[in-house]
Amino acid sequence: MILYYIVFGQSDFSGVWVSVIGFSIMFAFSLVDQNLLLVHISELDRLTELPNEHGFMHEINLKFPKYTWHEYDAVYFDVVHMTTYNRKYGNAVGDEILKEYARTLCEKIDDDEVLGCIAGNRFIAFIQREHTKDFLDILGGIKIRVIDKANSEKIELNIKSVAGVYEIPNSNI
Repeated sequence: MILYYIVFGQSDFSGVWVSVIGFSIMFAFSLVDQNLLLVHISELDRLTELPNEHGFMHEINLKFPKYTWHEYDAVYFDVVHMTTYNRKYGNAVGDEILKEYARTLCEKIDDDEVLGCIAGNRFIAFIQREHTKDFLDILGGIKIRVIDKANSEKIELNIKSVAGVYEIPNSNI
């Protein structure tokens, strides 16, 4: 406190307490922001940046009241021959395939639908019931292009998926 008097030429230390309290409040808000960021990151798939299984359910709970869930289908699907792509082109290209696949699928769903990546090449979607057939047709073959950075080679693939559909019942959820 003597330093405060020497530097600012004042003997009133109330300004110090205001600074300390202000700093404490800023620090607390910073911790809250960091915690929210950590929660957000923990709910994302690292590779595709889609919601993971926890983030997927969190997003559904935030976006949709439970009484509307019966208007949607849950579609669980995975990429066919992903192991073959990894063996043929390498894991780095396999990662690029999954990223491009996820990006392309995101473009094909509506804003009121949710896409998530459970793990690896396994995905889940919360799709409006009237769009389910169209979504399954899309999963039947998506053309994507990736670049093998090691060989500067352009690779074009028709990615297919195997899917299971769960019709969410109209019950008092």
